[in-house]
This record gives sequence, C-alpha cells and structure tokens, in this order.
Amino acid sequence: MGLGFGRTLTIKSVLVAIAIGLPLVTSSAQQPKVLAPHRPIAPRVSKGKELPLPPGKLSSVVGGPWMVAANFKSAIYIKNVVELYAVTVTPVLYLSNGARYKLPDVKLDPAGTAIVDVNGALDSLGLASYATLSGYVELQYNFPWLPICAFVRNVDTVHSMIFLQGVQMLPAELLVGASSQPAIRQQVLEGMCWKHEPNVTGFVTLSNTSTRPIAATVETNDSAGIAPVAVLLMARKRRTVAIIGTGVLALALVSCGGGSSGGGGNPGTPPGTYSITLSGASGSTTHNMMITLKVT
Repeated sequence: MGLGFGRTLTIKSVLVAIAIGLPLVTSSAQQPKVLAPHRPIAPRVSKGKELPLPPGKLSSVVGGPWMVAANFKSAIYIKNVVELYAVTVTPVLYLSNGARYKLPDVKLDPAGTAIVDVNGALDSLGLASYATLSGYVELQYNFPWLPICAFVRNVDTVHSMIFLQGVQMLPAELLVGASSQPAIRQQVLEGMCWKHEPNVTGFVTLSNTSTRPIAATVETNDSAGIAPVAVLLMARKRRTVAIIGTGVLALALVSCGGGSSGGGGNPGTPPGTYSITLSGASGSTTHNMMITLKVT
C-alpha cells in the first residue's frame, strides 16, 4: 500500500507540474520580440575625403605650482583629447624668481598621454632637483583649438602629501612676443579654507603670468563674510610668490573656527590680541611682516 501510494503521488505531482508549466511556455511564446531602435554607425570617412584642419594658432595653458625638494617629486600629466591627430606640446618651466626654462617638445599620439618629470628636467638643465624650488608651468601648442588637458602632481611620500593642480588657458596677449598687453581690470578669485590642526601649516601661492608687475591682495573671510586681515603683495613679472607660516595658519584658524553648540566641537580661537608673522618668499628673497590680530 505504501509503495502504491508513493507512485500515485509522484505521478500526480509530475502531471500538475506539466499542467502548470504549459500555460507559461505558451504565454511567453505568444509575446512578439521587439528589437531596440538602432541606427547603424556610418563608416569612417577615408583620409582622402576628410576636411583639412583649420590653420593652427600658437596658444598656451598655465598651471601650478610645481614643487621640488629633497622629498617632493613633481610631474606634469598631459593628455591629447584629439583622437585623430597628433599634437606637439612644448613645456616651459618658470621658477619662482621668473627664470624661464624651455623643455624639449613632447609629441602626443592621437588620444595619447605623456608625463613630464619635473625633477628629471631640472637635472638635465644643471639645476639641483633636490633643492627647494617652485614655480609654474606653461604648455605651448599650435592647434586650431585646445587639444589637451593637463594637471601638475606634487608628491611627498615621506609625509604622505599629494597636491594636484589643473591648468587654464593663457590669454593670447600674455604669450611671449605678443604685440599688445591686456587691459588692466580687477578680478576676484575665491578658494576654500582649511581647518587648523596641530603641527599642520598652510601656504598660498600666487603666480604672475604676465610681463608686468601685478598688485594682489590676499585676505580671508570668516563665516559672516568679514575679512579680519588683508595682505598686499606685489608680484613681479613671471614670478611666483608664496605666503607661508603662522600667518596663514592664524587666518585660516579664525576663518574656519567657530563656537561649539552642545558638548564638544572646535571652540575656535579664544578672544584676545595676537601677534602674527607673515612670511613672503620669491626665489631666494624673503620678507617678514608683523601684524596684530584681534579676536573678539
């Protein structure tokens, strides 16, 4: 009896499974197959039928700072965004004192990438790459439009620091040998402040990419938009000026600090009067200035 009951149950289960499965198969087969819209890709135009490139024009992008030292390694990454034509780029290094060093041309294959080793380039020029040097870079090219993207990478593996800076177009009036100079106009450039932490210093660099001196005012604003102190700098042509040391730290601390709500948090700078030393450097020339900061 037991064996007969088992066989009967098994047979019924198979029949039920087949009976349930048949409508599903029939239902799916009845749905028509709809193909996604697709337009064939046109074949590439042969070389003989391609339109010629418009006349090229000498242009440049600039960026930085690049920084080399005993622990700092600097490199310039250049990418050719044109997929059909090769592009030749001429890197030009400017030291913080305005000295100009033209590097060998870099030929980029279509959609190719190249890396310029700044430390190695300085060595080939007879400059000590382990010395503390900085400046900005200019990338010159002759093409109808902007064919490259690039950035400067500064790495200090000993202290686990990486600085990445992009590039921007240089106006044609600022190119070497330009016949005219751009009109003087006031500009405001804004950046992000950093939070003060123990044993951490900060710096701000300004590079004058023009051929005439430029006066610049560096200031920090607090959360209410009030500038507690401003520093006036005069940057000579093609030079890079750095503001370093406790002055920037104190300004950042005032700008980024604040009162705490509830328990914990950064209470900000205690009220009082502080003496701050601002240090400016341009090449081998340095200048210190004492200011008084009052925090209320």
